[in-house]
Amino acid sequence: MPGIEHEEARIRRVYTAYAENGHGESKWSLENPGNVAINLERSRALGKMLDKSGFKPLADERILEVGCGGGRVICPNRSVW
Repeated sequence: MPGIEHEEARIRRVYTAYAENGHGESKWSLENPGNVAINLERSRALGKMLDKSGFKPLADERILEVGCGGGRVICPNRSVW
């Protein structure tokens, strides 16, 4: 499909530009104020969902966190939840 190939090429150009000008580093930095707010909101919402579902506390549980990141959603919050 030409559309998919075109989109793949566009995405490669964007990420290449991010790498060349350092934009990606600040955009996805954990110190970026927007990312701090997103992570805090996500942590609170997930904590509430776990509480309602009866899956808390998690401090002594073994957890497999599967996703596209580096395990920074559930594991850092285990002792809080």
